[in-house]
Amino acid sequence: DSDPSSLVGRAMEEFILSQDPLINEEILSTLSNRGKGAWEGVAIGKAKFVKARILPLHDEDYSYLGALLTLEDASLSASVKDYLTEAEKHQYTAELAAGVAHEVNNPLGIINNYLELLKLKNLDDDGLVKLEKIQKEIRRITEIVGSLLSFSRLPRKDKSEVNLVELLEEVLLLLGHRFDRKRIKLKKDFQINPAWITGDENRLKQVFINLLMNSLEAVLDEGVIAVEISKSGEFYQVKVSDNGHGIPGDLEESVFQPFFTTKLTKTNTGLGLSICDHIIKAHRGKLSYESIPGEWTSFGVRLPWASRPVGP
Repeated sequence: DSDPSSLVGRAMEEFILSQDPLINEEILSTLSNRGKGAWEGVAIGKAKFVKARILPLHDEDYSYLGALLTLEDASLSASVKDYLTEAEKHQYTAELAAGVAHEVNNPLGIINNYLELLKLKNLDDDGLVKLEKIQKEIRRITEIVGSLLSFSRLPRKDKSEVNLVELLEEVLLLLGHRFDRKRIKLKKDFQINPAWITGDENRLKQVFINLLMNSLEAVLDEGVIAVEISKSGEFYQVKVSDNGHGIPGDLEESVFQPFFTTKLTKTNTGLGLSICDHIIKAHRGKLSYESIPGEWTSFGVRLPWASRPVGP
């Protein structure tokens, strides 16, 4: 925004300040050595993606006259490109999820209809209770299948206040037999109770079940899994950590991408963490992770807290 004449006579370092010191050094070194160079994706000031080029200028005798430095703010086009790339991946995943959900929901609907017909028979109380349990599990399967669609879009639903502590206790109870099977040592550190947030309880359970299942598959028998809840500012932080095999550093950029998986099984689709990331973002939160390969991994879920629960 400066007047071009105000730049005359000033040192180059005053107005070319990349957020990366190494890039600054390369640009200034190229200028001082009268060389040429090009850089892409340089963050300068408020511009996050700048194309920088240096071209030395010579006269007809090839005497050095100076250098032409051009800075092109390509932040918008880079953002659009990233968005389109991400949208294309989501489109393929959404199509797959919709197809799977449709194929599974159809037979579930038929089974549920036959259960309703069985209820019309003269069944004793025990038989009716068992039918109700079957229908309850069918509804749960339907919800799980429907969660596949959450990757393409998260439908607007009436959210309620949820106590994260109670939610995690329920999830841990649900997975208790898996912890027992591998003799896992579970460490709980719930620094706050209650921990109220506004959200969709079923989808949040889906997130923590997925994170804990990943930990269970990563650790050896008699391994350690820790679950923590703490508060930082206006957010609650839930950490799920384990002393499993960790995540290699070269896979850092791929962890939350669709179809990414390190599990070599025919049934694993690599959609779990992608769906979790999408659900947490829809709750105005953030899913992140830290890992030291061969030692430990910790996934963190940050969610904004609710000021008070709904109800009397």
